[in-house]
Amino acid sequence: MYHEEIKGPVWTDHCKHPVESYVCSFKIWYSENESAKCDLYVYPDDFEGQHVCIREGNEGHEYVSPGGLFNVLRSSDKGLYKSVAELLVKKGYIKWERKP
Repeated sequence: MYHEEIKGPVWTDHCKHPVESYVCSFKIWYSENESAKCDLYVYPDDFEGQHVCIREGNEGHEYVSPGGLFNVLRSSDKGLYKSVAELLVKKGYIKWERKP
């Protein structure tokens, strides 16, 4: 599996994320002949701290919502989530914060 950043956002944001939640767009190859373009968003969530959304197409239902940032990092040894975790570390900071 390989990914590269591309100019974006590629897809219409049907989820209506805050503008500042857009992280980047990337192309991911699942095999030599199969690839996808994705837009990556991370936004605040009261329950999970930060939520991740990966848009994979222009239709409203074409997205992956793996849940909180922790879920993505915990699954970062698998496929798409590995690329997303690498991009998140490259583009920003991951910070632990004590709950009030």
